[in-house]
Amino acid sequence: MKRKIAVLLTIVTIVISIFSIWYFTPKRYS
Repeated sequence: MKRKIAVLLTIVTIVISIFSIWYFTPKRYS
């Protein structure tokens, strides 16, 4: 169970980081 939770946390962290980087990119100035 611990390994599955660790994998889920890692995937969630990566997805949130990628989404935040994609969301905070200044598309208005492009």
